[in-house]
Amino acid sequence: MILCEKLGFGKNPTAVLRDKAIPLINKMFTLFEKLKIDMTIFYRRLARCVGEELLGTEKAITLLVESSYHENVTDFQKLKIKNFISEYSETVRLVNDSCLTISKRMNTINPAFILRNYLCHEANALCEQGDNSLLDIVSKLIEQPFTVLPGFEKYYQKSPVWAKNQAGCGFLSCSS
Repeated sequence: MILCEKLGFGKNPTAVLRDKAIPLINKMFTLFEKLKIDMTIFYRRLARCVGEELLGTEKAITLLVESSYHENVTDFQKLKIKNFISEYSETVRLVNDSCLTISKRMNTINPAFILRNYLCHEANALCEQGDNSLLDIVSKLIEQPFTVLPGFEKYYQKSPVWAKNQAGCGFLSCSS
C-alpha cells in the first residue's frame, strides 16, 4: 500500500496497522479536499513533525495548516487537522521504529520537489527570451527531488496565487 509508505507505516504494515491506516487515510483525503492542501508539502511536513517529535504540538498543527491553499483556515478546520494528527500519532506508534527512522523513510518516498506547471510556464517564458537560468535550476532540482538543496527553498513552496488563473498553470502539478 503506497499510502502506508507515504505515511511512514512501511511497505508491509501489519494487519492491525493496515486496519487503522485505512480510515486515517480516508480522513486525510477529506482534509486534502476541504482545505485544498498541497499534498507534496503536507507529506514532507508530516515527516518533519514525526522526526522532530512535534506530533501533538501547536507547531505540528501550524506546519500542516501552512500546506493549505486557503488563506484563512478556520478554528474548526484547525481542529480537524489536530484530530488527524492525534489519530495519526496513535497509528504511527504501532510502527516498531524510531521517530527519526520513520521520518527518514517518509522522506525517501515523498519528494521535496515536484515540477509544477507554473515553473514550466516561467522557465519557458525565460527560454524564449534567451535566458535558460530557470530551466537549469529546475533541471538540477528534478535530478534530486527527494533532497532539499540549500539556496533553492523557494522552489519547494506552494504554487503562487497568480498561477491559479494563469492559463496552463492552475493548481495542477506534473504529478497530477
